[in-house]
Amino acid sequence: MYSFGVILSEFATHQVPYADLRHPDTGHPVNQLYVMNHVRGGTLRPTFDGEGVPTWVQDIGQQCLLQDKESRPTALEVSAMLSRFEP
Repeated sequence: MYSFGVILSEFATHQVPYADLRHPDTGHPVNQLYVMNHVRGGTLRPTFDGEGVPTWVQDIGQQCLLQDKESRPTALEVSAMLSRFEP
């Protein structure tokens, strides 16, 4: 479900997560190892900062990105959440 949260982030921001992330000390673009270590350590998560992003997209996305995988919703739970927003 983590990957679904990443996809929702991409949908919300129209960007690949961390594409413009810079190292806080050097100002240089970060490498994949930096990103992996910080994501795994829980200090880096994709954002939902796009203009006009519905609250429900942010809420579901953030739940899918929880650090503890046991706390993330299941696919069935996400399906139920999404079914509330059908036209």
